[in-house]
Amino acid sequence: MSSAFRILMLITNPGPAAGASELLTAHNVPIHHQLNAIGTASNEMINILGLGNTEKILTISFLPKRIADDMLISLYHKLRLGAVNGGIAFTLPLDAMTKHVHRIMQSVDEKNSEIE
Repeated sequence: MSSAFRILMLITNPGPAAGASELLTAHNVPIHHQLNAIGTASNEMINILGLGNTEKILTISFLPKRIADDMLISLYHKLRLGAVNGGIAFTLPLDAMTKHVHRIMQSVDEKNSEIE
């Protein structure tokens, strides 16, 4: 069974991040958060991914699966993702993310119960 929702992760320079926010708002995507981020990737990896430098904006959004692919295509065209210094974007099924977080939290809970 596939999740009806996706989490969108977008990593860009500050300039394109504003365009991403405008595009998400224009398509009535109600939830998107932008965070300042500093990466630790090697220069080689940064060049391969076309990220340019380590100072980035991470945009996180939640959207219905039915518009996720079209949103990625729109972001790639509008922000020139994949080009040098363009950034990257991808989506993950929301249920896969919550299952992973749930496993992490169970591990934390087990460790905390050992403290008591």
